[in-house]
Amino acid sequence: PGSRGGKRGSALLAVLATVTVLGAVAFALGSAARSGMERAAARRDLSRAYFLARGGIEAALHELALQAGTSSAGRQVLRYEYESGTVEVTAISEAGKLDVNRVGSATLAALLTTLGAEPGRASALAKGIAAYRSDLRAGWPRRFSPAPKLSGERRELSSFERRQASIQAVEELLSVEGVTPDLVYGAYRPKESGSPGLRRAPGLAALLRTDGPAAVDVNAAPSEVLSAAGISASMAARIVAARARNPLRPGDPLLAQAARSASGVALVAAGETTSWSLTATARLGGPRRAVRTVAASAAVEAGRDRLRIRRWRERAL
Repeated sequence: PGSRGGKRGSALLAVLATVTVLGAVAFALGSAARSGMERAAARRDLSRAYFLARGGIEAALHELALQAGTSSAGRQVLRYEYESGTVEVTAISEAGKLDVNRVGSATLAALLTTLGAEPGRASALAKGIAAYRSDLRAGWPRRFSPAPKLSGERRELSSFERRQASIQAVEELLSVEGVTPDLVYGAYRPKESGSPGLRRAPGLAALLRTDGPAAVDVNAAPSEVLSAAGISASMAARIVAARARNPLRPGDPLLAQAARSASGVALVAAGETTSWSLTATARLGGPRRAVRTVAASAAVEAGRDRLRIRRWRERAL
């Protein structure tokens, strides 16, 4: 009888161990399945948010096209409510930006200083950007990503690489030695006047353009551009306050004062905006609150009442 009881006890332990192992395997498989479903649901929601943001860009293009020729606002915020979520589109006029292919080194250095670069470093970076422009005009190969300086010998261009004599995208400045992503895309910096906290400072991508007229529209120019143009902080504040009430017009005394103060930058009071930088942020409703951001550059087509997208940018998942 003792021997049979020992065998029954061993069998019971074996059964319990087997049940425990099977339970652990089932739990692991269930957890893996749930994780896979959650990842799939997250990607689905992010895809929905992407198309929602894309729809916001298209809605904004239609609305801005209706304003073409009549609006000189430098910045607009358009909000759209849909059943699946909301989209906020920020439209910034390109007319208030400096042309990176034409702006002088002194103005570039002043702009970089307003973005937080030390004066000595800002001057060196401005000279590097000017040298990069000169290299492009001389036919040197384009550099799209950060890379060491080219050697003294000129490389032969690939047959697939077009010769371009100007900067085609502000992001190209990342290939200039010393230019960092914070300077190009913006960063959080301490607030002015010793106030606690941080503020979001813009980058070169928000203040420079690659084509368009040489003059800067004073009704659309950000305060950083006005400062880089040599306008004092007090006059820039007066301009921002005045244009918030009504856009400045040619012959306005304030515009004349600003034009006399500006050094190396032509200031005008344009009556219309024909190109925009658009950034759309979509937020889905529901518990997950997926968020996606896309951006585009658009301009009015010649002889038509619609905007054409010239460049499309989207943030990777």
